[in-house]
Amino acid sequence: MTLSDVCEIKINFPEADFWLYTKGSEKSLGMPTKDAENYERKIGIKVRKDALDKLDPGYLYYVFMHLFSTQYWQKNGLVYGSTGLMNIRIQDVKNIRIG
Repeated sequence: MTLSDVCEIKINFPEADFWLYTKGSEKSLGMPTKDAENYERKIGIKVRKDALDKLDPGYLYYVFMHLFSTQYWQKNGLVYGSTGLMNIRIQDVKNIRIG
């Protein structure tokens, strides 16, 4: 099962449970936030209603905090860009294995 099986994941998603910084320096890349400011520039993640009995949005937020703190995106080669500005692809977020 992948994250996209239980969550809606897209850019420009004001209704998301939380968002990921997908562009920037290595310091902020992949950091989750509950701040909706500039949501159109972040990947929004929302647990689907039919999956709420399987996955708590608050818990998922802390899973992404753990991924960020362990530099998951950098260690798994999921950071793209050749300049100082790097990014994460939405497809890589959708393909995260869970369960």
